[in-house]
Amino acid sequence: MIDKPLKFAAALLFATLLARPALADSYSFDFIEHKDVGPLAHPIATLTFTDIAGGVAVTLQNSFAWIPSHASAFLTELGFVGPNGTLAWTGGEAISGSSWSTGYTEAGLFGLNWTVEWETANKPGRFTETESSSWTILGAGVTAAGFNVPMHVHLQGLNKDFDKQDSAWVRGVPVTPVPEPGAMAMLLAGLGLMGVVARRRSRA
Repeated sequence: MIDKPLKFAAALLFATLLARPALADSYSFDFIEHKDVGPLAHPIATLTFTDIAGGVAVTLQNSFAWIPSHASAFLTELGFVGPNGTLAWTGGEAISGSSWSTGYTEAGLFGLNWTVEWETANKPGRFTETESSSWTILGAGVTAAGFNVPMHVHLQGLNKDFDKQDSAWVRGVPVTPVPEPGAMAMLLAGLGLMGVVARRRSRA
């Protein structure tokens, strides 16, 4: 027979798991596939979409300090696919323009419908190494799961020292989402307790 305290603990943990609010989905994409030369040694940036109330929070984090002559490199533009909504810059490198359309075709990148820009002819600031830019996209039905490949970011100002390309589009690839450590620990604890209960029941 199962001890009453153990049975109560199992029931309490199960109720806690059911009552716990659902974790916000978050998906990341590493820009690591050079349009002309193939896979790079490391990503040049990571784009992350996270569910928030009414839409998603988005962050683009640069990581191209490893590129030769990186001091002159900067990002100018991002293209990705996803649902329509209202985009608002929230922090980091300021966005100079953004738009949604039914089909973005610049540089032969078909199928992308979102564009985000940082560098313009009259904007002296550049989105350079180790910087980040954040924004939200809000709207009915806008979720992190709705944004996926294809997506590309435009890297510029390499002084032709990087595979003889002074500018290039780099494709993003999905990064597997990792559960929060707390959620994983609770799940493992619950599974362990269920195993103890099952063993006690089989012995009884």
